[in-house]
Amino acid sequence: MSDIKAMMQAAKDKEAEVKAKFDEFDVDGSGGIDEMELSLLLSDLGMLSGVNQEADERFVRNTFRKMDVDESGYIDFEEFKVIYNKAIDRKKGNDEIADLPPLRGRDVKALSPEVESQRRRIAERKAQEKAERESMLAEENRRKSQRIAEARARGRDAKSLDEHTEMLRQKVAAESRAKKEAREAQIARENAALARRRADVAAHGRDAKALDEKTLADRRAVAERRAAEKAERERTIAEENAALARRRSSLHGRDAKALDDVTEAARREVEARRLAEKEAREAKIAEENAVMRQRIAASKRAGRDVKGLSPETMAARERIAAEKAQRKAEQEMMLKMENLEFERRLSHQGGRDEKGLSPKTLADRKAVAERSAQRKQETQRRLARENAEIKKNLRGTGTYQGL
Repeated sequence: MSDIKAMMQAAKDKEAEVKAKFDEFDVDGSGGIDEMELSLLLSDLGMLSGVNQEADERFVRNTFRKMDVDESGYIDFEEFKVIYNKAIDRKKGNDEIADLPPLRGRDVKALSPEVESQRRRIAERKAQEKAERESMLAEENRRKSQRIAEARARGRDAKSLDEHTEMLRQKVAAESRAKKEAREAQIARENAALARRRADVAAHGRDAKALDEKTLADRRAVAERRAAEKAERERTIAEENAALARRRSSLHGRDAKALDDVTEAARREVEARRLAEKEAREAKIAEENAVMRQRIAASKRAGRDVKGLSPETMAARERIAAEKAQRKAEQEMMLKMENLEFERRLSHQGGRDEKGLSPKTLADRKAVAERSAQRKQETQRRLARENAEIKKNLRGTGTYQGL
């Protein structure tokens, strides 16, 4: 149980840590992280190289599109947990996702020495390439200036063009200057508008993303909708918790399952029915015990054993005993008559052997003994069958369990 509690507490602490990180990068408090905030998060987690800006921006766009499952334009907390946990696992060496770039040893404030060295080499190479290009341009300009000077010396214009061509060139140049000035003016206006939006955003506690008015209005609408949905969910949860608390407080001696009223009433009804059935069984058993005690007492008074047989069993036993007594009397009468007949024959026999019996008498005695033994065996088998049948019947009625 302690292990389960520790695991639950660890899960709660992990959830709180991730929520704190989410709130840290949800600068505007809208409940969602946009692409700019995601780039800050990925940079903080060391998932951007810091060398190739174009590759980093492409990675941020792909990651944002992949994590924005509901395509709302923002990454909510549930979506944020996925990317954050993957990044943490990647730092620990447990991540199995192949589409994340390798970490570069960044901390949250500076680049690693390897990255700094690589950046310096790239900067030196770019500076050298720039110097070479400038040297090449200077050489081309020098040659061009030399050709223009030679053309002027021969009375030609600067490029040896005729008047019509020169007029056209001047016209094209004027149009190009006009277009350039128009573009520059437009860029200046856009920059001024951008500066105003940044100032407005900074004045309202926002970062310097410089979103347009429509985007800001959309974000505010989304934030308000999410806040309303969150408030509605919290209100529903509070009502359910209150109902649960009321059900728990109404339980009497029960555990904290908090069943609804219908289920609780059904359970009480089943419990009452079972209690009544139990009491009826106990009353029946008590009554049978009382009857058994009475039979045992009656058996003791009658000099019988304490088996406590039922009246039906006692009647069956008495009937069997009477039948046995009758058969025994018949057998004794038959044996008595046979003995008398035997004695009568003995008194009239002559030519006896050394025991005083003739061969014929011995044969008769042997036949009589065989018939008596056969009748005795048949009687014993019949009595055994009857006793087995009686015991079977008595076991079926449950009256006597000792047979």
